[in-house]
Amino acid sequence: MAGTEWPSLEGLQALLRYGEAVAAPAVGLEAALAVRFGVSPVERLPVASLTRVLDGGAPDEDVWLRADPVYLQADRDSLRLLDDAPALTPEESVQLAAHLNTHFADEGWQIQPLHPQRWYVRWDGLPRLHTLPPQSLLGQRIDHHLPAERAWHRRLNEIQMVLHAAPVNAERESAGRLPVNSLWFWGEGPLPAVRTELRRVWSTEPLARALARRAGIPEQDCDPVWPGEVVPRVAAGDLLVLDTLRADVVQGDLFGWLARLESLDRQWLAPLWERVQAGELAGFELDVGDGRLWRVRKPNTWHRLVRRPRHLRAYLQAPA
Repeated sequence: MAGTEWPSLEGLQALLRYGEAVAAPAVGLEAALAVRFGVSPVERLPVASLTRVLDGGAPDEDVWLRADPVYLQADRDSLRLLDDAPALTPEESVQLAAHLNTHFADEGWQIQPLHPQRWYVRWDGLPRLHTLPPQSLLGQRIDHHLPAERAWHRRLNEIQMVLHAAPVNAERESAGRLPVNSLWFWGEGPLPAVRTELRRVWSTEPLARALARRAGIPEQDCDPVWPGEVVPRVAAGDLLVLDTLRADVVQGDLFGWLARLESLDRQWLAPLWERVQAGELAGFELDVGDGRLWRVRKPNTWHRLVRRPRHLRAYLQAPA
């Protein structure tokens, strides 16, 4: 990080300067959302059942898995998850899923491609899997995150062979686009009971919106790169989820992370801070996903005197 030019990030630095840092009840987006919506255990949030309803599936009591289309890159001695969401069209998604469903028809399970990047499969009971969100593994070796059971290895090998032979993938490669060469199974479980004191969720993040829908509270689309009229309307009891930095963190893209952080600060954090200073908001909590929660309130004169500004790196390197 030496020699890197850091943006000013006036809004974020003000929030960190005057906010009170406390230990967050969970680390990471999925676990933090589980806490906010009272889902237990937080380590096994049934993402598939939740987002399936968001994507148009009928609510039921079955166990569902996400079976998301991905692109795996084979190195000399490992596999890496290069892309967790190849830009499939709805038509391509349906055609690829149809090839797989035909192949696995005798096994009695069918993939539901309800969204081009989010596919689903029903399972008989909880599968013996320890799964992780694909977003958390982008660019990383996945050898130790694949199912250990032989039946799953066989199934994954067959999936990859079917996808390799699919005409859709041949057309994508000839057009210079990444093919879908595997599926990532994760997010297993039935629909959970939820409870929350939140009154509204603002986000484009599917899981946040799915949990809001399950809880019966309003969920409103909120483009992370264009705040529009959202910031003036955020009120007490609202949850604002802006998941714009995770991919850069996982892939170690410092410059991409800094650019997005600067945009997040200018378009969201600075305007929210201005509302707190103006007395329009009593304050808010900022969960940065690393185990720390920043409780932000309007600073009084004493805070302004004793809390001198520090460079952002000092806050990022400070212990929780």
